[in-house]
Amino acid sequence: MLNAPISSDISKVKLIIFDVDGVLTNGKKAYGMNGEKLFKSFGDLDFTAMKVMKTLGFSVIWLSGDEVVNQSVAKLKGIPFYCTRQKDGTNVDKITLLPSLLEEYCVSEKQVWFIGDDIFDLNLVKAVGFSSCPVNASFLVKNEVKLIHKNKSGDNIASEVLEILLLNHKIKNVDVSSILERQNLDSLKNNR
Repeated sequence: MLNAPISSDISKVKLIIFDVDGVLTNGKKAYGMNGEKLFKSFGDLDFTAMKVMKTLGFSVIWLSGDEVVNQSVAKLKGIPFYCTRQKDGTNVDKITLLPSLLEEYCVSEKQVWFIGDDIFDLNLVKAVGFSSCPVNASFLVKNEVKLIHKNKSGDNIASEVLEILLLNHKIKNVDVSSILERQNLDSLKNNR
C-alpha cells in the first residue's frame, strides 16, 4: 500500500468524479489529416480500479467535454458519463453540473472526491469535500487540491485513488468474484 494520506474527508467519500483528459489519459490526442480525433490511451488498471470501487459501493462517474471519444469509452466500460459540452458546441463550467449530480447520487458536497488537472476543473476542485490531481497537473490546480498524486496523468491515477480509498475505509480485501460479475454485466450490456 502506498504512503496514502488518512483523512476524515476521504472516509466520507461516496461519489468519485474523474475528469478524463489529463487525469485518466496523459492529455495527448492523436489527430487525423482533417482534424478528427483518432485516439487516446487509457490504462486497464484504472478500469479495474473503477470496477473495484463500484463493487465496494462507491459511485464512479466521468465528467468531460469530449463526447466523441470519452463518452464512447465510458459507455463501453459501464461508467456513467456527464458532458460539459452543450448542443451548440460551447462548454459550461463543471461546477454547474454539481447540483444535479448531488441530487442524482444522493450525496452532499462533502461526500464527493473530484480528480482534475486543468483550470477548467478549478471551481469544482474548490467545491467538493476532497479533491486531488496528478503530479503534472496545472500549478493552479495543485495550489487548490487537498492531495497531489504521486503519478502523472494517464499513469494509473484511478488505481492510486483506489489504494487511498481502501486505506481510509479500512478495507483489507476485495471480492474478485464480485468484480468479475460486474465485468460480465458490463460486457452483456455492451453486446446488446
